[in-house]
Amino acid sequence: AAAAAATATATATTTAASASGSPARSGLVQRALFAKNERSSALCSAVAALALESPQAAAEVARAAGGPIGSVGSAEALCALMSASDGPHKLEVKYDEPPDEPELLRACGGLLPARVAILFPAAFAALRQRFCEGGDASFVASLRHARPWDSGHGGRSGSTFLKTCDGRFLIKLVPRHEYHAFFEHAPAYFAFVRTTPTTLPSLLVKVLGAFHVEFRSADKKSTHSQWLLVQENLFFGHDVVRMCDLKGAQRHRAGDDPDDTVVDEHLFQLNGGYPLLLSEAAKAQLTRALWNDTLFLSSINVMDYSLLVGMVQRAGASNGNAAVASADAAAEAAADAAADVDADASVAGSTALAGGVVPLTARERAEAGSEAGLLSSLQEAGREWTLVVGLIDYCRQYTWKEDAESRIKRSTVIPPKQYKRRFREALNRYFMASMEKYSWSRESHEP
Repeated sequence: AAAAAATATATATTTAASASGSPARSGLVQRALFAKNERSSALCSAVAALALESPQAAAEVARAAGGPIGSVGSAEALCALMSASDGPHKLEVKYDEPPDEPELLRACGGLLPARVAILFPAAFAALRQRFCEGGDASFVASLRHARPWDSGHGGRSGSTFLKTCDGRFLIKLVPRHEYHAFFEHAPAYFAFVRTTPTTLPSLLVKVLGAFHVEFRSADKKSTHSQWLLVQENLFFGHDVVRMCDLKGAQRHRAGDDPDDTVVDEHLFQLNGGYPLLLSEAAKAQLTRALWNDTLFLSSINVMDYSLLVGMVQRAGASNGNAAVASADAAAEAAADAAADVDADASVAGSTALAGGVVPLTARERAEAGSEAGLLSSLQEAGREWTLVVGLIDYCRQYTWKEDAESRIKRSTVIPPKQYKRRFREALNRYFMASMEKYSWSRESHEP
C-alpha cells in the first residue's frame, strides 16, 4: 500500500509538473524579454553618445554652426542657432556593421545597435553648449556612462530612468507618443528656452537631447526600440532629504514611507498642516517663473506637468538682517514688474509671449547667472531650508485620447487652459510668502 501511495504521489507530481510546463516556459520567455529590455535600457545612453560622436552628426552641427560647436563663443549666436530652421529636424545614424566599440558590444549581450535617430542635432548642440557646464563635449562624455536609477514612488507613469555615472543628467525612457509629441513642439520649446533666464524667469528642467535607439538581435531576426529624452538632473550637487511632486490635484496615494515622494494631498501633512514658507523674494520669483512656464505650455497644448521640489537643509547664514533686507528689495521689484500682467492672456506662438509673460527687471537680468531653481525659505532656529524646484514632465499633449479620458476622469485629465489655472492656484496655496519684515524682535525692543 505504501509503495502504491508513493507511486500515485509521484505520478501526481509528474502530471502537475507537465501541466505547469507551459506557464513555466511562458515565465522564462517573459524573464528573457525583461532582461533584454534591461540591457537595452542600460545601453541606450552609450549608443546615443556614440551617435552624437559620429561623422554624420559632427558634420551637420559644423555645417549649421559654421565650424565646431565649441568655437561659437557668444550666447547670442548659440541662441540664434537654436531657432535656425534650415537644418534637418531628424538625423539618422545607421549601423549596418557593428560599431568598433568592443567594450560596448560585450555589454550588449547579444543585442547590436541598428540605428539612432537624433532630433534637432544642431539646435540641441547649441542648447547644450549654452547651458551645460563644459558645453556639448562634456555632455557627450557624461552620456557614455549611465546606470538605472530609482526615481521614487511618486510618479504615475512608471517610466524607466537612467542617471549618468557623474550624476549630472537623467535619461528618461518615454513612450513613443511622448517622443513624437516633443518632436512636434520642439521648435516652440527652443524659441522659449533661448529667452531664459536672461529675459524670462523659468523653472523648466531643460530637455537636452531626444533620441530613438533601435537594437537588433545578432541573427537580425528581431528588433527592439527605445525612445529617450535626456534632461538636467535638478538635484545634482544638492543633498535632498525629501522630494515633492506637485500637480495641483488630489491623487490619493499612500505616503507613509518616508522615502516616498510627497504628492499634493500629503504636502500639508508633511509641514504640520501649513504651506511651505518662502521669503518674499523667493515667492515672487517662483510665481513669476511658474506664470511664464504654464503660459508657454498651455500655448503648445501640453498638460499633466508637475513641479518637482527638493528639500535641502543647511546651516543658516550669519547675517540674517542683510539677507532679509535684500529679499525685501527684490520682492518689491518683482511686484512692480508683475503688476500689470493679464491673467487671461493667451499665446498663439513664441512671438506673442511678451503679452502674457513676466520679464526680468534690469537688476534681476544682471543677476540671472545664479541658479533660478533655488529658493531660500525662512531661517528658523539656526537652520535654513532651501528648496530646489523645477517643472518636469511637460511632453504630454492634450489629444482626442485625453479628451475622451477627461469625460471619465474629470479631476485628473483636463484641457491645458484649465490645467494651467488649477496648477497656478494650487501652487499659490502650497507656497506662502513670509511676513519677515513685519516680525517683532524682542531683542530690538529691550533697553
